[in-house]
Amino acid sequence: MKKFVVVFTVVIFIVFGISYCGNSDIKTGTISDKEWAEYEKNSKVNIDKTFTGTIKEIIDKYILYNIEISYEKADQVVVDDKDTLYVKKLHSKDKNYYNEFETVVHKTFSTKKNGDEITSYISYDYRGYSFVNGDFVENSACSRIPAKITLKEVGDNTYKVICCVIAQDGEYYAPSIKRMFPTFVRGEYYADFYHRRIEKKLFENAQNYLQVIGRKAEIKDYLDTTELLSYRYDDESMGEAEIDRLYDLLQDFEWKDYPTWIGTREVVRNGKRYIYMAEEKKLGKRKYLITYTKIDENGNMLEQYKVNVDKADYKIEKVV
Repeated sequence: MKKFVVVFTVVIFIVFGISYCGNSDIKTGTISDKEWAEYEKNSKVNIDKTFTGTIKEIIDKYILYNIEISYEKADQVVVDDKDTLYVKKLHSKDKNYYNEFETVVHKTFSTKKNGDEITSYISYDYRGYSFVNGDFVENSACSRIPAKITLKEVGDNTYKVICCVIAQDGEYYAPSIKRMFPTFVRGEYYADFYHRRIEKKLFENAQNYLQVIGRKAEIKDYLDTTELLSYRYDDESMGEAEIDRLYDLLQDFEWKDYPTWIGTREVVRNGKRYIYMAEEKKLGKRKYLITYTKIDENGNMLEQYKVNVDKADYKIEKVV
């Protein structure tokens, strides 16, 4: 009886997956055999094709490169046996880079061997977090990124990349999946429970990171934009040039790592944590006093600016 239930469940799952994929394709565009052959021919993997390694090492390196993180840039890359990458980036030489912790979870649905070539069908999700107003907030993300990676065996358990195909965007997304993945892989790829498990693992990775650094914070998947600095979106009577001038002011301070909202942003540079604060006081119609303050994790003030905004005019005073 148990065997029957298992078989019945698998059959229902596969049929549902086929139906789901088919319905998606009907509602979107189509890709001819010639178009797809040309697309596959022109597909180039975003890593050095001279790189060799195990199947897992190559997939991990591809994913890291595709989200613009390399082994060299990351402070620590730990890969476990469950297709999970932990990328801990505690500092960066890039001036305008705020993700303190980044994590990727990828699922390998199937691996097919044909002679000395191996094809892996994968999907991955990525999240980048930092501290905003005391919360651990998701700054950047990508979800359900499918790829078909073809490798060639060049030694004992050693491979190099031949080609990597990812799904096309827009109306060609579903047809691309149909071309890239076998039927049973499409069924798994479209199944929500796989992605719910991946999202749960991403959340757990963020929780684990907070435990590692000994910090308690609420984990959020969005930034509350209701507290954006008022002068950015002020009076509709302001001309485009005036608005642009104030936006440039806001951007100038953002490049100094200050937040564009009322509150705090935390940044780790060279192993040291800094808190950047923005406060706003309304002095009248279209008149504000904006105070930008930088402190270290011990509360010592390192820098402060006061900005008097009067319509499109402003005056910056460096206090510290």
